Amino acid sequence: MPSLKEQLDQMVKEVQPQVIEWRHHIHAHPCLSHQEGPTVAYVQAALEAMPAKLIITNPTKTSILADLKGGAGEGPMIALRADMDALPLEELTDVPFKSQNPGVMHACGHDTHTACLMGAVKVLCEMQEKIKGTVRFVFQHAEEVSPSGARQMVEAGAMQGVDMIFGLHNRSLLEVGRTSSRAGIASGAVIDFDITVHGKGGHAADQQLCIDPIVIASDIVMNLQTIVSRRIAASKVPVISVTTLHAGTGSFNVIPDTANIRGTIRALSDEGERDAPRMLEETANAIAGLYGATCTFDWPEVVYSMRHAQHCFEIMQKVCVTKLPAGEAGFDVITDPSFGAEDFSEYERVVPGCFAYFGVKNDAIGACHGAHTSLFKVDETGFETAVRIHVRLIEELLMPA
Repeated sequence: MPSLKEQLDQMVKEVQPQVIEWRHHIHAHPCLSHQEGPTVAYVQAALEAMPAKLIITNPTKTSILADLKGGAGEGPMIALRADMDALPLEELTDVPFKSQNPGVMHACGHDTHTACLMGAVKVLCEMQEKIKGTVRFVFQHAEEVSPSGARQMVEAGAMQGVDMIFGLHNRSLLEVGRTSSRAGIASGAVIDFDITVHGKGGHAADQQLCIDPIVIASDIVMNLQTIVSRRIAASKVPVISVTTLHAGTGSFNVIPDTANIRGTIRALSDEGERDAPRMLEETANAIAGLYGATCTFDWPEVVYSMRHAQHCFEIMQKVCVTKLPAGEAGFDVITDPSFGAEDFSEYERVVPGCFAYFGVKNDAIGACHGAHTSLFKVDETGFETAVRIHVRLIEELLMPA
């Protein structure tokens, strides 16, 4: 009789054609953030047809929770998460299942994440009687934008009763079969800012009667860089980028009343995440005050750093090293956190968790372009790795020997 490991591996292999079919449909019918209704309907119909009964709920209009209660008794609840939203890009790939929705494309691989988690659902439903505890499958909307889908799901109670959560993301720069992760801070906090400088407009010939917000805004932009270079320790520095500076109506001889500065702070430390926004306001207010102007500030929703719990990382590492064909040689411990954002962090603010990457790179088929580009493509043979990780995490945590 085959061992549990052999059974699970065989089932993961057998579900791959179905995973690819699911993925092709989702890829061909992408939905933007907060508009995932058609994707939700498709995924939910597939979940309702699974070989075991799932408790399915919709914490928001465009998200799904599906709970699989094990047949081996009470135990922890482990959550596995996938995101479902696409991006506002025109697809330029040559795949036969390319986007049918003009200007919308799965250019980050969320179609892959969703299909791979669906594959894990099917395998684990067939192994229900061996599970001691509950698996919560989290199909999340709106990872790409604010307001964050993860935050909305947490606010709706999606993490209630959950003991740990794990997530995966495809990586177009990582070879098929390889995986990577790290403990601790894994991604940057994203803190966007919108500053309005309030001066006093007038005729450019009478500049002495004005409080020129353009001059003031320019001074603020230059001095914001001293926060990075002089006010926070070099080992803790965030990145502060001004990306928009707008003032005036286009007239050559009119000094406007206001100027607008927009940008983003990316932080990889508690100090940067906590102190940089405060220092930004202090700097802008102080400079505006020198000129007799004032500032107002708008802070859109923050995306916090992912912070992987040590014990969750060790579980993820163990599964990748001991239960994947590539073994230890195929697992990379990421040295430096990424400045990219990932709202999986919202779950980790509530329960311990870990997030890992799996390879989908294949130069021979053009699966080598970065995410968020119109040529983004993945090697579907990498899906087996993702499904196996999901399944073997549950084996490790909820299938007693």
